[in-house]
Amino acid sequence: MYSKASPQTTILPVLMKRKNFELRTQSQVIKVNLDSSGKKATGVTYVDAQGQQIEQPADLVILSAFQLHNVRLLLLSGIGKPYDPVTGEGVVGKNYAYQMNSGISLFYDKDTHFNPFIGAGAAGTVIDDLNSENFDHGALGFIGGAYISATRTGGRPIQQMSLPPGHPPGAVAGNKVSKRIISTR
Repeated sequence: MYSKASPQTTILPVLMKRKNFELRTQSQVIKVNLDSSGKKATGVTYVDAQGQQIEQPADLVILSAFQLHNVRLLLLSGIGKPYDPVTGEGVVGKNYAYQMNSGISLFYDKDTHFNPFIGAGAAGTVIDDLNSENFDHGALGFIGGAYISATRTGGRPIQQMSLPPGHPPGAVAGNKVSKRIISTR
């Protein structure tokens, strides 16, 4: 699956028309190859669909594996100094985070009546003012940003059934309590 703005939709159709472009599917780059000085990329090593490691020489190497895999490739290839959170030294991997999320589940006792199955299946609100380039992060010591959101994914009978304190998790115990909770709402 991919979105409308993914390379499969926006870039690959244009590149496929070029005579000097070859698409190698079911392959994954595992390392950027460097020259003897360790300062210049000379190509990449990738694993093909048969599991063979292949070295692909190149005059230009562009890391475009998005945030997670770009950092991984830099670390695996020995490019840059890895970030050490204890000493604060290094750059590669600093601020390495992607969609940090947290959530809560609430239990309402039998005196609270509402319909947990009402509402949209994925309703939400997002405050995006702290994200990306909406303000200068320079003085704060970080780049990027974050959003604040509140979402509801709908009343899934098992996933969203919070049990009251003192009830062990599990299908049997959960079922007995769940039946009682749902029947009182």
